[in-house]
Amino acid sequence: MQVVNECRVDYSYRLSMDSYSISKSIISNTVSTQIIMDQLEVHKRVNKDVTFAYDILTYTILIQNNSNVKIKNAYFYDDIPTRLKYIKNSFLVNGNIIECINLNKGIYIGDVYPNQCIDIKFKVLVLPQQQGEIRNTALVKYDYIYHIERKPIAIYKKSNLTTVMYTGEEIQKIAFMDSILLYFMIRFIRDNL
Repeated sequence: MQVVNECRVDYSYRLSMDSYSISKSIISNTVSTQIIMDQLEVHKRVNKDVTFAYDILTYTILIQNNSNVKIKNAYFYDDIPTRLKYIKNSFLVNGNIIECINLNKGIYIGDVYPNQCIDIKFKVLVLPQQQGEIRNTALVKYDYIYHIERKPIAIYKKSNLTTVMYTGEEIQKIAFMDSILLYFMIRFIRDNL
């Protein structure tokens, strides 16, 4: 978006003390200011609301270019919490595996064309930890050209916050006990029929 502004000055003067007052207006040059709009929309979600130790979470990030210009040199960053471990080679961009070692250092996505949506997915392993929330956001950095004769500036767009509740290992124990109980119930019913 561009904001255009002009200044107008109204003034009056006399050629002599005996002459009439002359009123005039003068208009300045036109100044335009480029306003940086949210060209990208970054939405992050996780596949579970509740997790436990050694569970696998899948994060999905949608990057939408809402502008009518190409976004250049986009990079994706995700500061994975220490309580999670990235699963190697699980990083997908539009369904294609991208080999990466460290999401914290950033992954080059490339150019994002007008109205294009990029779908990013990756998996993490939940490590044993204290009960509580696991919070995570993503970040997209891209070049913004505000003046064609100057170097582009880096714009950072943060995603929404995702939250998963870690409930501990008790869920695994309960699920295991439930499956054993179910197994014995089925055997009891089958043997007594």
